[in-house]
Amino acid sequence: MRMKKQLTIIFVLLLSHHVTLVGAQPTLDSLPYKTNIFIQIGTSVNYLKDKSFSPLNYRSGGLVLKTGFVQSINRYKLCFNLAFVSGNLKNNQVTSFATPFIDGNVELACLKEIKKIEGRNSKKFVGLQYNTLIHFMQWGDMDSWGYLMYHGMSAKYMGTWRINGSKHIQIGVAIPLAGILVRPPYNGYDYFIEQHQDNFIRLAFRGKLTTWNHYQGVNCRVSYISQMTGRLHFMLAYDLSYQGTDVPQKFRYFQNQFTLGFNRI
Repeated sequence: MRMKKQLTIIFVLLLSHHVTLVGAQPTLDSLPYKTNIFIQIGTSVNYLKDKSFSPLNYRSGGLVLKTGFVQSINRYKLCFNLAFVSGNLKNNQVTSFATPFIDGNVELACLKEIKKIEGRNSKKFVGLQYNTLIHFMQWGDMDSWGYLMYHGMSAKYMGTWRINGSKHIQIGVAIPLAGILVRPPYNGYDYFIEQHQDNFIRLAFRGKLTTWNHYQGVNCRVSYISQMTGRLHFMLAYDLSYQGTDVPQKFRYFQNQFTLGFNRI
């Protein structure tokens, strides 16, 4: 389907564009701020219930690619994260063909340190975060598919605890407040989508403003970071995410992502 190809192309272009920018970063030693750039790879283990797509319960796994940066300026942090997941849905009752899926996340957050205490080995930040979340799946080569997109603002907390001079733990939690939920009511032929399948922007924002009453979610991220050299760090991370809505039918999605990668400060 054309929409799946468009989603894949958009995320690959965004990822390659960001990696190009990473290579062009100037020397940071003389600047009054710090930039933390990272790239990660890993695997995803997910559980899905989507009655608009199928009455069955599904599990899935796939390859995870992530990149982003954290810009620190005094007591503020600007965080950008781009994630892409591709794999197959599985069900014990349906084994004759696979169901490919694509997950994506574009994330931008602005955080402020709650209270700076000299000599403490921990820092805590709060702020707002914007997300564009994408979940798309297609049932083999048949005209059965489904997708969910959410563009919204979340409240975010992030804390960092230093274990010793070169290692620390970072925990982040984000809870959605309000956003635009895009979820077609059909899992096959849709006249509007068929007529606008080449207009990705129009399809991506064809939704309604929702709050916690109609869309629930949470994201928790735990990272272990260890210094390897002067400016290069190793990162091991786990992400747990949940999305849920009953518009127009029941949708429940649990995601577990395990990634490793490198930070450059």
